[in-house]
Amino acid sequence: MTYAALIVCMLVLAVFNRMRGNKDAWIPSLPGRALWYVTCIILASTLALLPWAHAALFSLGYLWFYTLPIGRWYTLNREPREISGEPNAFERAVERVVDIEGRNDDGALFVRNLIGVLPWALLAAYSNLYTWMVALTLPLLGIMVREAAWRMTWARRNEIAVGELLEGALIGVLLWTTIGA
Repeated sequence: MTYAALIVCMLVLAVFNRMRGNKDAWIPSLPGRALWYVTCIILASTLALLPWAHAALFSLGYLWFYTLPIGRWYTLNREPREISGEPNAFERAVERVVDIEGRNDDGALFVRNLIGVLPWALLAAYSNLYTWMVALTLPLLGIMVREAAWRMTWARRNEIAVGELLEGALIGVLLWTTIGA
């Protein structure tokens, strides 16, 4: 695979990931979560690039990764967790594990991302794809790009959008390794 394909994968998945995070901007009249629509778009797109089983694996991995709650931790300690409402059972369990010495949104997001990416990595490994190695870097890199988005002065007031774009670009790298595997 060429580096041009890498750049295209990164750009396309960055846009798709932002679409997932901001449904009201592009499909306000459709019911449900944008995640469902974006996953279908990703599946249709990857079917043109991959065998159907690998395209399904990639799309289901994306769906699983973003089905897990992220709302209480995406601000990485910059806003009170309460802005996202009461925690559900998953969020309470993760917070019990990582909040040993006080609030730790980075740790909670890492655990959430690790849980989100493990089935993706295991399924990829089972399918003899080298993608699982790249998938295992996503929990840490995902936090790093979100932290970078919060620290960029030009991204002020758009930290979440920039974080979603950067995280989508990382998923584009994952797609590129899937295509090349």
